[in-house]
Amino acid sequence: MFTENELPEGWILLSENSARTMKEELQREICNEHILHGKEVYAIARREDRDDVLFSVKDEENPLYSVHLTWSQESKPDWPFVVPFVSKYEFIHNWKKIFE
Repeated sequence: MFTENELPEGWILLSENSARTMKEELQREICNEHILHGKEVYAIARREDRDDVLFSVKDEENPLYSVHLTWSQESKPDWPFVVPFVSKYEFIHNWKKIFE
């Protein structure tokens, strides 16, 4: 989906092992009411300086989600914080406006 050169500055592609770890962490953190609960997600990339991870979800209106992992199990559906993106282009060009 992404190449290293396509990612915004500060984002890095995840290895297969790291992607699995990030997916497991997301699944551990979210409650049943969370927007990503029950969806098949795949971790693609993460920010080097923060706990933001980019996930893809197959066959969704918003196929990309940037998630700010909290590293603790959450009971409220607002956490971990999620920002949906409708396309790779939207993520590349708009992620900074949302997170900074």
